[in-house]
Amino acid sequence: MRALLSRLINKESFTNLYMKVLKNIQALLKVLTESDIVNDAVTLSQYIWNHFTKDYDSSYSDNNPDVIAKTLHRMNNGSAPRIALVGMTSAGKSSLINALFGQSIAEVRRTADTTSCVIKAEFPSGLIIYDTPGIGGNEEFGYENITRLFLGISQEEDAKEFEFVPFQETLNEIVELSTEQLRQSPILDAVILVINISRTLNKYEKKAFKSFFFELKDRYHGRIIVAGTHIDELNKLTNQEKLEQLESYNRIFDNKIIPISSISGEGLAEMVINLFRIMPHKVSPAKLQESLTNIRKLNRLQFVIAESSNLLAEIILLRGDQEDDIKASYLWLFALICKQYSVDEETWLKCNGDAFKIGDKAKQKGTELRKIPYTPKKFFT
Repeated sequence: MRALLSRLINKESFTNLYMKVLKNIQALLKVLTESDIVNDAVTLSQYIWNHFTKDYDSSYSDNNPDVIAKTLHRMNNGSAPRIALVGMTSAGKSSLINALFGQSIAEVRRTADTTSCVIKAEFPSGLIIYDTPGIGGNEEFGYENITRLFLGISQEEDAKEFEFVPFQETLNEIVELSTEQLRQSPILDAVILVINISRTLNKYEKKAFKSFFFELKDRYHGRIIVAGTHIDELNKLTNQEKLEQLESYNRIFDNKIIPISSISGEGLAEMVINLFRIMPHKVSPAKLQESLTNIRKLNRLQFVIAESSNLLAEIILLRGDQEDDIKASYLWLFALICKQYSVDEETWLKCNGDAFKIGDKAKQKGTELRKIPYTPKKFFT
């Protein structure tokens, strides 16, 4: 397998290789989605994972630029997402998190009080949610300015201003983070802005929310999702009333509203797809997928497209002299398809995020289905 991959990489020009990868991916996806022929993928995956996991050091450094090491490193070392949860008071933030990730902030942190501090909640998958004080609340206390300071945007002049962010990282301790400490903190991967679209806003509120949203856009450059909760309440209105309410909110939030219901699940699939779309490359799609509840996970084809799109985008941006990086990306694309399609959907969902566990399951299933090894036909043509 290593010799075959080396010939593919060394003898083809990058352009021809790139086109061949795309054609192979397209052909394999078509076969797998239109027929029941999975034996080739099962066997091929077994060969690849045996090859990848045998006698290779998966650690990577600039002094150890082995292509296999690079590939293994990037497959297993992407970060879990770090998301700030921002929204109206009582907009249903906790219900949304529970619908997406299986636990509410209160369950993870054993507290539901986010009135006056930022709460860090780390989920079992490694996902980190920062729950912030509500916006559009009582100006006398100025808690919205805590959220603004944490997010790195300007504070409201007419409300109490803060020099430190009250921050609860552990259950029984609240610390004060300075502006300097906030600048040194890891950059957020995404911001979910939660808005109750069943509410009718007055003129002042519309202006305030619009200003807040555009400040977020300037700061986070597209890594924002606007979740319009309580669409189930709007569904009780006439079509005309519902349309007018949605248009009113879309004018405020630049047509970025995704109407959702945490109760019925309406709109959550679209929201998940957009969450994958806005994540930076350093976030592992597998770790984001693993964080979601089974009902909210992308199906296998959507996930492969999402992850391979990120890899293809990275290949395009590589320089011509980054030969090892090009090889590693190509191998990862190749292994990605085999990894996802080497087992049944149920096993894939259970093991998603653990590439080597999927490899072991694929090997077991390949042995069960096929006692005599055979060479996959027409895969490399």
